[in-house]
Amino acid sequence: MKFLKIMAILTLLTGFQVNANTITINLDSNSVEVGNTISVTLLADFTDMVDTIQFDFKFKTSLFSFVDGSASSDLPNDFIDYFFDIAANPTGVGIGYISFADFAFGSFTLASFDLVALQAGVSDFSLDNIVLSNQLFGEYYQLAPVTGQSAQVPVPATLGLFAIALFGVIGLRRKA
Repeated sequence: MKFLKIMAILTLLTGFQVNANTITINLDSNSVEVGNTISVTLLADFTDMVDTIQFDFKFKTSLFSFVDGSASSDLPNDFIDYFFDIAANPTGVGIGYISFADFAFGSFTLASFDLVALQAGVSDFSLDNIVLSNQLFGEYYQLAPVTGQSAQVPVPATLGLFAIALFGVIGLRRKA
């Protein structure tokens, strides 16, 4: 009886096929100064064929702002059979894609865009509200929220130089 239970468990475990649709967040730098840009690349590796992709790329909007016109993708975009859109929203950036002619499948650059640093601080980057679907066959694929890298916007170097100069003046004054 024990042998049959073990065989049944092994059959169940080996009978399931694991499909892993993944989206990876890559930043060109983990540190950027106020006023400079950071490039974000979202790499997809889909084992399922999808024709609809929708999610939010979240970050601290008080620290970064989306640069209009900086978005690109490996996905086709002719506004007829394929439509790719990326736009700023209150939590960061919303990204959407729908295809009426083909499926997204395999490894590709889902989106690439720039963010400009507005002020000093640290922000985490993540994906949320992720929906992948195959409308033709009525299949929906969920991804767990994706947490990515962090980026730091350091206090400008001029403040550091000012602090050193101030301590130097105070030091000279004490000697005099």
